[in-house]
Amino acid sequence: MLQAIETVVAGDQHMSAVVAREFAFDMLNGRPDNPFDQLTPREREIVDELINGKRNIRIAEQFFISEKTVSTHRTRAFQKLDVSTTAELVRLALRHGITRGD
Repeated sequence: MLQAIETVVAGDQHMSAVVAREFAFDMLNGRPDNPFDQLTPREREIVDELINGKRNIRIAEQFFISEKTVSTHRTRAFQKLDVSTTAELVRLALRHGITRGD
């Protein structure tokens, strides 16, 4: 853990061995470099807002759509990304360089 912190403080990126193995496996199996690329534009908008901590009701208000529609987009995006919680979504986003405000 200390080595990872020192690496980041020095301005470099740290990748755990587990993440490195997953990345290598994905590359060998021809999976897309960025799984977020498979989302529709609306799914990506919803996912971006979820990553930024917004709740379904606020996203619905922002895009002038129903909360049920947000939920549908969220469910489809989670299936495509193979995640089941927002925490998993955020971890996946961080792994692919997607951060708050992107």
